[in-house]
Amino acid sequence: MKYIIGVVIGVSAVVFGLLAFSWPAAAPVYEAAPSNATATTSASVSRLPWIEIEIAGATKSGSSTGLVSGDELAIGDTVMTSATGRALIHFPDGSVARLDPSTEVTIADATYSDDLVSSSVHLSLLSGKLWSRVMSLLTKESQWEVTTSNAVVTVRGTAFGVQFDKSKKKSLVVGSENQVAVRRRLQSESERTMEQTKKDALAVVVSPDMFVTLTGDEATPNKSGEIVPEKIAPQRLAPAIAGSDWVVRNKTNDRDDAARIELLKKNIDVTPDALPLMLREKVIEQQLRLRTELKQEVVPVVPRESLVEPLDPIVKTTLQPVVKDAAVVVTGFAIVPDKKTAVLVEGDKVLFVGYALMSDGSKKNIVSTNIMWKVKGEIGTIGPLGVFVATLSPAVSELGTSIGGIVAEWTDPVTKKVYFDASDAITVNTGPVAEPIDQRG
Repeated sequence: MKYIIGVVIGVSAVVFGLLAFSWPAAAPVYEAAPSNATATTSASVSRLPWIEIEIAGATKSGSSTGLVSGDELAIGDTVMTSATGRALIHFPDGSVARLDPSTEVTIADATYSDDLVSSSVHLSLLSGKLWSRVMSLLTKESQWEVTTSNAVVTVRGTAFGVQFDKSKKKSLVVGSENQVAVRRRLQSESERTMEQTKKDALAVVVSPDMFVTLTGDEATPNKSGEIVPEKIAPQRLAPAIAGSDWVVRNKTNDRDDAARIELLKKNIDVTPDALPLMLREKVIEQQLRLRTELKQEVVPVVPRESLVEPLDPIVKTTLQPVVKDAAVVVTGFAIVPDKKTAVLVEGDKVLFVGYALMSDGSKKNIVSTNIMWKVKGEIGTIGPLGVFVATLSPAVSELGTSIGGIVAEWTDPVTKKVYFDASDAITVNTGPVAEPIDQRG
């Protein structure tokens, strides 16, 4: 029996690739390009980073007006979020930096080669929280660096977070994927003149689910003019940090992005050696399409704390077409999974895509982060990008099975009308589903 009564729309599987190392938090889902497509996207992509507004309230230095999704940023720009604002800075190679509320960060450098293979990115965190998800750097010369007034964090492709409290001169570095190198920042002259190998020798490695804190000022040379290595001891993430909204939210977004990358890889038919470059081309292509779609949004959709659920029983609503002066308008809303969801096992991942149903019979893909997703029942979690991960909660895990579904809410940015839709019933089991008796050998 269906969890929701309504229209089921059959579509081909769609995927959207964001970095194996960062990409927003956030992006729409698009149909995959043919596997034999020629990789030419990087030849036409802008070399400038650009911003995506997740929650309104972001400005940049030298401008009195607020930033909107799709605005380009230049080297030297400082982006500031309000006490409630959240934003993402997208970089040409698909990497992303996520800004939490009350954050101020300067793009000190964002230089890319013509083919986007080599890059140098330097972000200066002046205050607040910054989470980076970096595409794997393909050349030894490439670098992604985040600095505060007393810390330098360097990576070659990973996800990590940096928090800086300016009043306390305290830097917190959280490792999430792979490893990051952390050292105390040197005084400007030493930072400029010291050989990189000597700088690297001063760093400690922070592994996933570990953290370090640095307080105080920059490192100064001793009487002999040398910088003495500092004893920095990485520690296991404390529950207060691991369970914070900042860490949980960004790790969830990272998992969604990783799942999307795996889906994207399945549609690329090349040799293993060529996969990294081809995957990067696909990511860049999707970034361009994301930016185009975001710039076409009439007004930003600001996420709310929770879904406003329709009255039970939940019923899909499809409005009757309203035609005025032959204009094409939204008449309904539907969500579609990329695979069958009647019976899943723990660990299964399903990508849900939202569509606006139009009065002319067509359907328009909706940016996933503009949809409010919610799980009904103890069957798993769903991130802001529409990736559902089947997981039984402790309350029902002993039973070995549970039934629920996905509920979604979307607000038409033009009419401000709110639409709801829900999936069919989803059964999640702890192990492989037994084959029906009449099909066994």
